[in-house]
Amino acid sequence: PVTVLQDIPGSNDHNSARIAIGPDQKLYYSVGDMGAGQFDNISRVNNAQNQNIYEGKILRLNTEADGLGSFIPTDNPNGNAVYSFGHRNPQGLVWGNVNGTNILYSDEHGPYSDDEINIIETGRNYGWPNVIGWCDGNYNGRTTGGYTIVNEQNNCATLNAKEPLRSLFPSTNPPSGGDNMQWPSVAPSGADFYGSNAIPGWQNSLLITNLKKGTVARYKLSNDGQGIISDTTHYFRGLGRFRDVVVSADGMKIYVACDSSGSTSGPTGGVTTTPANPGSILEFTYEPPAPIAPLYTNQVKEELKDRSIDVYPNPASTYFIVYNYKDAGSRMIELADMNGRIVARKRSAAMATRMETSLLPNGLYILRVTDDKGKMIRAEKVIIQH
Repeated sequence: PVTVLQDIPGSNDHNSARIAIGPDQKLYYSVGDMGAGQFDNISRVNNAQNQNIYEGKILRLNTEADGLGSFIPTDNPNGNAVYSFGHRNPQGLVWGNVNGTNILYSDEHGPYSDDEINIIETGRNYGWPNVIGWCDGNYNGRTTGGYTIVNEQNNCATLNAKEPLRSLFPSTNPPSGGDNMQWPSVAPSGADFYGSNAIPGWQNSLLITNLKKGTVARYKLSNDGQGIISDTTHYFRGLGRFRDVVVSADGMKIYVACDSSGSTSGPTGGVTTTPANPGSILEFTYEPPAPIAPLYTNQVKEELKDRSIDVYPNPASTYFIVYNYKDAGSRMIELADMNGRIVARKRSAAMATRMETSLLPNGLYILRVTDDKGKMIRAEKVIIQH
């Protein structure tokens, strides 16, 4: 054993601790903000913006010592191990190669909403605790991580903060308490990159485990890897509190690690219920389906770089919500069955439009979102599962 870096901060919350080896043969390691400013760590100073302290950072290290015995790369942006900063709790860290371009992806928890999926770049500031999710001002006047946000938009400009690839379910009025399972968040955890063509349509996707409700979400990436374009279907629901995911080399199997306990140091600290499949690793194997007739949605072209729509939850039981982040009032939302029959239709009236599904039978449906001229903006599979 060789000590690469010592005295990394630790806490009972937000340790992150994800490792990835890059195509440059460097070691990338995530460190959370130690839960500073909340719960048991309410009096702890938040150092995510302090580049001299390894809290709220993604670090970059050599895998072999240089001639002076140092594991710090000489081309790191700050002269120490810091590669990027301004992170809250980056739980996923994975490299993906999208059409010849290597990209480092990460996901991290938001405080009450606005979980993030990020592209990590050298020297960049990811905003926490001054900026949460996109630079949209939805946390103005709120105190999070021990920091009071007066003007999130100004903070973005001042810090030159890099906005996330996707801010998951930003709320115009984020909650501050109550049942955390009702917050607009999924608690994203470990991630892997699916680069195989073994499962049709999955190539160049991010797979991200979610702790809440135990699912693996798949996010299809654009051709340049710089956008999420479709299909946020959540798989394997309820089979555990999913912590991490790994894809087999042939792309045919997916392995998911389950937490052994449902307890955390945060708002669910008193929870003692045991999740499904505690402390286990699950194996899922893709089995090609029997050939079916092509659906009318096969020729639909989606936006190559779309951050304007999200659908959650999917699978849905009694309802799902279509999140429109722009031009909400001009959009029509339709749900069709596999025969093309419209079973639900609603004009988008706000950022979050609720679609009731309690009376619909279980099965696969097609969600279509069109603009005021009838042009298709988004088509996505929705599973109804009561």
